[in-house]
Amino acid sequence: MLTVVGRLNTTTIATMLKWDPTAPTCVIDLAGAGFVEPAGLVTIAALADRARREGMIVEFTSPNNESVKNYLSRMKLGDILDELGIDHGLPTVRPKPLAEDLLELRKFSSEFDGGELAALVYDKVDGLDVDPQVPVTLQEGLAELAGNVTLHAEVAHGYAAAQTFPNGGSPQIMFAVADGGRGVSTSLKAGGLAIETDESALRLAVEPGVSGTGEKGRGNGLPDVVSSTVGLAGLFFMTSGHAWLTRKKGITSTEKLLSVYPGTLIQSTVSCKP
Repeated sequence: MLTVVGRLNTTTIATMLKWDPTAPTCVIDLAGAGFVEPAGLVTIAALADRARREGMIVEFTSPNNESVKNYLSRMKLGDILDELGIDHGLPTVRPKPLAEDLLELRKFSSEFDGGELAALVYDKVDGLDVDPQVPVTLQEGLAELAGNVTLHAEVAHGYAAAQTFPNGGSPQIMFAVADGGRGVSTSLKAGGLAIETDESALRLAVEPGVSGTGEKGRGNGLPDVVSSTVGLAGLFFMTSGHAWLTRKKGITSTEKLLSVYPGTLIQSTVSCKP
């Protein structure tokens, strides 16, 4: 259901992921993976988690590329798969992460857990040579996204990861959160909103004052994350159901997908020195 060839990132997840809720087996084949973004890490975890919850057998194939295999281990994917009872073949690597590993793949089960992860990322980034607004944006963004999962997704937990990348001398930070929950459209419909397509649901979700709770005064957290990301010369990405949305430089784009993302994935990429 997820066969990776080359880079597993926000662009390729939609084409490589083929979710079939009726299948008895969920195949996660990373043999051909050459690179995995945080969005890919949290997607693998959330997909495996949902498959197990729905009673599927999960067949996992680790990367042939040794550096990618070691990266996934260093980022704790093996630990997550162990917890889910999934054989993975990933090696055991040194427990101490590298400086660029801002947040190894972690499961969070509450808004409090998300806040703790956000504080951990803040402490790591605050010691780097970055714009002063970057650690604040990361902390507030991760805390908000984690809170959204526990409030709207109707699943016991979600997954988060964050990483720095050199990007040709203009370092970037990516932080991602994913869950295998009910998705954005269903959440907004539960709040009494009329949703026609998954694309329209994503556009509504990033507008101020729109919330799946139906409560007045809520619904500004996600738009704040979008605004902060764009303000740091970044890219905001979200996919749920049959659609994805991006916003960069104030321009919002959506696309209808043939395949479905079973839950919600959000990744923000910000420039360390915008």
